[in-house]
Amino acid sequence: ITISSDGFLKLLSPSDFKCLKSYFITNSGLLGLVSLEGPDQLALSSYNHNVYLFSMFSGTVSQYFYAHDAEITGMLFKDSTLITFSKDYLVKFWNLRS
Repeated sequence: ITISSDGFLKLLSPSDFKCLKSYFITNSGLLGLVSLEGPDQLALSSYNHNVYLFSMFSGTVSQYFYAHDAEITGMLFKDSTLITFSKDYLVKFWNLRS
């Protein structure tokens, strides 16, 4: 799986790196991704300071939210909690259980 500043998430073949599927997420471009609880669930961060919750199974964004006032520089996921870090000098904890 790759992401890029053009806003696309791409699923690549592990053997020859050919693009198997491509999903457009946002015009602002993608900065990071982290795997969530399910094997097909991802959290994606973008240049517009949003976090997108994406399902590889359905190929859709199930939810998105404005997370920070500056670029999100990192994300971690543990025990149903998404932790985001940003250039706004904040670390935020998001309960994804609800």
